[in-house]
Amino acid sequence: MGKSKLYVIMELDNIIYDFTNHYINFITNTSHLLNDIFGINSDEFIENYINYISNNPTNSEDYITTVYKILNKFYSKSMIFDNSSSKRSFCNTLRSRIFSFFSNNLYIFPGVLATIDRLKKMGVIFIGFSNSPSTAVSLRLKTTKIDKFFDTVYAVSPLNTESSKIKDKNYLSELWLSSTKINISSIFCEIISLPSIYSKPSIKGFQRILEDFGYEKDRFFVIGPSIENDIVPAKIIGIQPILFNNKIKIKNLSFVRKMLKKMDAKNVRKILKIYNNKNSNEVNCEHKAHSFIGVEKILSDFLYLKASNG
Repeated sequence: MGKSKLYVIMELDNIIYDFTNHYINFITNTSHLLNDIFGINSDEFIENYINYISNNPTNSEDYITTVYKILNKFYSKSMIFDNSSSKRSFCNTLRSRIFSFFSNNLYIFPGVLATIDRLKKMGVIFIGFSNSPSTAVSLRLKTTKIDKFFDTVYAVSPLNTESSKIKDKNYLSELWLSSTKINISSIFCEIISLPSIYSKPSIKGFQRILEDFGYEKDRFFVIGPSIENDIVPAKIIGIQPILFNNKIKIKNLSFVRKMLKKMDAKNVRKILKIYNNKNSNEVNCEHKAHSFIGVEKILSDFLYLKASNG
């Protein structure tokens, strides 16, 4: 990892791309796919999904794995294959539909990648850091082709789905997981999976990044939308933070209303990664931005001052 003027550790979800609406759309689209192929009632599937996450609000598994568990628990008898060929056909269809969905429905906010590209040309190195499982992060990076903008991305090690699966005659785990996995070696940037104890808001993950890159703290910035997960840990270990307030407009409010019937608003916000920063003035954060143009100005000014001071 070569010498650079500045390193930026940043969250990916709801900064580069619209995670919230992507998450909701993925669940609803999956419910329609299962209805088309197996006749599984879409509304019932969504209700079972929401019931599951309401009972496991702190679960860090990715939503693809959650869908697999719900299928295994409630619908294994509905997913009957005549032979291995029909099973393989479904597997291929599923993989194609999932990758197509990720590619076409993960909305990247306007101007973000162009700004990152300009900053990279100025010598800024971008490091991703997400609480999402590395499998899900890799899939989002690859299908949107934003992996080339990062040097390294840190994410959480995926849970051992195999050890927690429910046995079934159709080997649904084999089918589902083989349909959604991605070849990590084909990703442009390095993906590093961290144990869950490194997840934000713990400072351990940030400390690990500092150790891996081996530079002083004054060469780093942290960009994130959460005071708890990004700003406070950065300040504790002495890295300059930028609070990124990106207003997310939820398009499918009926899905959110269904979630609110089963869980409190705090857990709904956590799952959808919408952060309540109304009390942000109580945290002494010098740098705040509402767009990546604002981020660019902060980092450009910092680089200019560094250069002026030798």
